[in-house]
Amino acid sequence: MSKILFIIALGCLLVGCRERRDEKTLWGEVKRVAVKQVGYDQVSVVEQIMGTVISKERAVLSSKISGTVSSAPIVLGQSVEKGKLLIKFDAKEILSKLNQANAQWDQAKADWKRIDSLYNQGASTKSERDRMLSQLRSAEAMVLEAKSMESYTKIEAPFSGVITRKFVNEGDLAVAGSNLLEIEDLSHLQVEANVPESLISHLFLNQKIKAEISGRDYDLIVREMSPSADRDSHTFRVKADVLFHEKLETGLFARVSIPSDFRSGLMIPSSAVIHKGQLDAVFVYTDGRANLRYVRTHLVTADLSEILSGLDEGELLIESPLSLQDGESVEVKK
Repeated sequence: MSKILFIIALGCLLVGCRERRDEKTLWGEVKRVAVKQVGYDQVSVVEQIMGTVISKERAVLSSKISGTVSSAPIVLGQSVEKGKLLIKFDAKEILSKLNQANAQWDQAKADWKRIDSLYNQGASTKSERDRMLSQLRSAEAMVLEAKSMESYTKIEAPFSGVITRKFVNEGDLAVAGSNLLEIEDLSHLQVEANVPESLISHLFLNQKIKAEISGRDYDLIVREMSPSADRDSHTFRVKADVLFHEKLETGLFARVSIPSDFRSGLMIPSSAVIHKGQLDAVFVYTDGRANLRYVRTHLVTADLSEILSGLDEGELLIESPLSLQDGESVEVKK
């Protein structure tokens, strides 16, 4: 009888070992997973809007006179210091007018000195003296005008920066009012964005916000806010300084994150959600197994998703679902 019981016990042991061996063969090594108990939480909802990187100081230099460009010793991307000569026009005609105005002024001063002396001697009338004084002032005004025109033949950098656009080259004919070049100070950058009226109340001056630019996160500080909305787009223009920027260029797109309202719900890490076509799913830990569960979610932030249906409070969510299969045996990491 004892031999029979021993044989039965040995058979059960062999069957159990075989079942465990078959399970290990089917799933491979039992994976260890991290789990999170699903629960209600309150988070700040962040809305993202598109913005553009701009320079805080930017100038488009235009021509105040019409003339031929005689010199343009700058190239795109060149760094220039304040006061550096950027564009020079052919000034022969203007210099000729300046010389003529100076000659007329010299003559007017001589005539004024002579008439004033005669007037003091009683040899000239007051009307003659007043006429010569008027001619003197007119000649002086012509000199000042000619000098002003002569100053327009030289375009200098209004501040230290980088040449970002150039519209003329040496030998080109520029007309008054035409753009010559653009200069920007790339050491102080901003992000400019048009904020919808539904979000503008969540921003204030000197507020710290974040933006994603070229795949990297940057800290911003709000510096300017338009007091009125654009009539067509119903948005508010906002400018924020970029802090600690390196190798950024103007014109880049920026995804600006603006904090919105608070939201309460069953929050889980977005990384735990598996996307299967139009459906979302998660793995739930139940009795030593990873069970696939289809759910409805709402993306609250880049890192958090809200469970709308499919999960209940208190269930154990597997945080890293990659390479898991439905029904697979798993162990919880201690």
